[in-house]
Amino acid sequence: MSRRSAAWVALITLWLGLAVPIAWRSSGEAVDDFFITYRFAQNLAEGQGFVFNPGERVFGTTAPGHGLMLAGLHVLTGVALEALGTASTLVAFLALALLVVRTSDRRPEAALGGTLVLTSPYLWLHNGSELPVALALLALAAALGPPAVPAGRGELPGRRSWLAGAIAGLAVWFRPDAGLAVAAEGVLRWWRRRSLPWRYGLAAAAVLAGGLGLAWAWFGQPLPATLEAKRFQAQWRPEVWRSGWDFWIGALRGLHRWYGAGLPLLAVVGALGLRPLWRRGGRVLRQLLLYGLGVAVAYPLLGVPFYPWYVLATFILWLYSLAFATGALARRCTTFFGPAVGSRLLASVAAAWLLVATLGGSFDQARWMWTRGLRNDLKVYYQAAGNWLQDQTRVDEEVAYVEVGMVAYYSRRPVHDLLGLVTAGAFEKLESRGLDGAFLDHPTPWVLCFDRLRGLQGPVCEAPWFQRAYEPAARFEKPGSEVYLRLYRRRAGAPLPIDSGHEHTP
Repeated sequence: MSRRSAAWVALITLWLGLAVPIAWRSSGEAVDDFFITYRFAQNLAEGQGFVFNPGERVFGTTAPGHGLMLAGLHVLTGVALEALGTASTLVAFLALALLVVRTSDRRPEAALGGTLVLTSPYLWLHNGSELPVALALLALAAALGPPAVPAGRGELPGRRSWLAGAIAGLAVWFRPDAGLAVAAEGVLRWWRRRSLPWRYGLAAAAVLAGGLGLAWAWFGQPLPATLEAKRFQAQWRPEVWRSGWDFWIGALRGLHRWYGAGLPLLAVVGALGLRPLWRRGGRVLRQLLLYGLGVAVAYPLLGVPFYPWYVLATFILWLYSLAFATGALARRCTTFFGPAVGSRLLASVAAAWLLVATLGGSFDQARWMWTRGLRNDLKVYYQAAGNWLQDQTRVDEEVAYVEVGMVAYYSRRPVHDLLGLVTAGAFEKLESRGLDGAFLDHPTPWVLCFDRLRGLQGPVCEAPWFQRAYEPAARFEKPGSEVYLRLYRRRAGAPLPIDSGHEHTP
């Protein structure tokens, strides 16, 4: 085996040894929104169509490609969808890291950046997302790009450009904002060769058009309804869902929980790493840089509220920038002091410092990740409630709630989404009549009320008419906590108020 091959084997072995235990301990611990896509996949795999609630064709997922992929893998393997979601994250991060090293001019920095990505608690906290797969597809499209040559040589002939365009277009099926990266890749191809990349562009456009056409044919609309619903959330409760440039205030607060007082210093170091990353990072990282910065600007302009997984591309860019800043420091020290032991020691200390810092900002968090995995506390409540509903209710009985992914997935029951992400027209009623009006427009036999969300659900769950019309049926808790998720059943014959002054009766 050559030294180069041995280095690749050693690097892959290291990454697998670091990432596989984390993935194993965190398997299926996805956030609730990702379970919305899992629910679409679940219904498709069970023959009920690509829908959230059987019989309702609402385009309520921003990741149709991910849902289709998971449904197919579930049918082929029988593995649970949430475990497949974690596995897709692992495979995608490995592919991304390998493609970055393969195309970079600074492979030590690229390898360090890949290590930071594969061991980041913040990223694994959002395992199961469609974004890692989209990033891996975009990286593959970039890796298939032409090498830098003198201007005027034109686009490379053959299949590579067509294939790269098709793969880049497919990434948008997984994540709509990947369209920014598709455009960025087109600009980079033009910049490298000063020639219009028409093969790449036509292939990407064809795949995008195919996805839009399929969505229109199935859902009656080409784009997900979630964008409009989430923009409304930001307008309805701006103190809860930060939008505009406050989007990044929410993002920084989330990162501060992981990195503490060291976050400003890490942010500055990451910013300093952008220049060496752009110059020597290679095709994949140049695309990621444009994509990550594009997302950082686009989301505030779109007016959508902050959700942590929206910034994962920018966060990954930051991790690679930290690695390239470390490399730049090490090379400057070597140039200044010569290749002496002291400069090499300084480089090693800088790399180790950044590695420890990006493992979570504290040894306690890093230790928790390695020994216990990253757990989603909400899953304890929602899985228990879903299992209870599946065992105790009829298949057609509907439950109303404001976080719907896990409850629908584990209960296999129709869920009325009071916030309108997967229920047609719900957020319009929310806008005109408030949460209680949206519920009274479509009262359900079962309702979930969560102590953690009293400020949001209060107009329904604490209303006198609700207490008269619904009775407690079950209570779910996490061991050691006094926070409860409560399930209510509609009382037989109990009336409900409506705007006209009359009453609903079952």
